[in-house]
Amino acid sequence: MRKFISTAFLLFLSFPLFAQNHYTLTGTITDTVNMSPTQYTSVSLIRAADSVLETFGRADADGKFTVQTDSAGKYILLLE
Repeated sequence: MRKFISTAFLLFLSFPLFAQNHYTLTGTITDTVNMSPTQYTSVSLIRAADSVLETFGRADADGKFTVQTDSAGKYILLLE
């Protein structure tokens, strides 16, 4: 009985790990005037519903960026 309870407890704890979704947004930032990559631009992902910062990152020297979030929804992408 004790082994059953331990196994059930471990399964219960590991269940949320499988249920988590990760969403990734990737892209390249380019200057529209001379079509060159914009280096080290700040990238912020803001929830559209309440304007709360969800996550942020920074573009690399080639203008490429990646930001991740755990929840789907409508967001505002702010590049500075």
